Amino acid sequence: MKRGRVFQKPSDYYGTSQKTVLAKSVDRKTAAKLANLGGFRDFVSDNSYDPDVSGPGCSTTNEISTNEKNKIEAKILKAEMKGNTELVKKLREKLENLLKGTASIASDTRILMKTNQKTGLITPVTQKHLQSQTLEKDGKRNLGSVESVYHSERSVKEMVMAEKEMSAEDQLSMFGRAVKSADRRTDDDWVVDDMLLSAKKRKKQEERDERKKEAKVIQGAEV
Repeated sequence: MKRGRVFQKPSDYYGTSQKTVLAKSVDRKTAAKLANLGGFRDFVSDNSYDPDVSGPGCSTTNEISTNEKNKIEAKILKAEMKGNTELVKKLREKLENLLKGTASIASDTRILMKTNQKTGLITPVTQKHLQSQTLEKDGKRNLGSVESVYHSERSVKEMVMAEKEMSAEDQLSMFGRAVKSADRRTDDDWVVDDMLLSAKKRKKQEERDERKKEAKVIQGAEV
């Protein structure tokens, strides 16, 4: 069976010319069932492409991952051990440029939700929390626990690696927070307001538990 045309790569289609897309032939039974629709026609498609969508006019943002950062830092360390100062300088410039690009992306991110690491509850970020944000020495915003949870900017591969590195104790602690959060939900009508109203009472109970733990530690030290 001879092929009517040679297969071309997608890159060969770029340009301003037109190409004819031939209709595929069908067997007689299928053509009879399709009736008038059986007469397929060839059509012409334009090969032109929009430079705003693809090509040199399009700019894509590449975010540096933790794994890529570690690889570059490892190369810098090896180059320093070998005494290759030129390679060290190039790698450091490359790392700085990548970090600058990531920092510009993070500055445009707006926080809408925050999580309580003790209870595992997710609540909207209030205006008070946004005003309490402080700046570090390098000018970046210090968002505390919210930064570590919502702005890790990790890929799926990095999440899998973090899951493998998680110990059994970390998993038990995570599930324990979820269980504590579920215990406070007395019925299906439980809302965030119930958690806010009972925050003072829960804080007192936590302080009592902390004092009990301290007393046990002191008694154990005395024995």
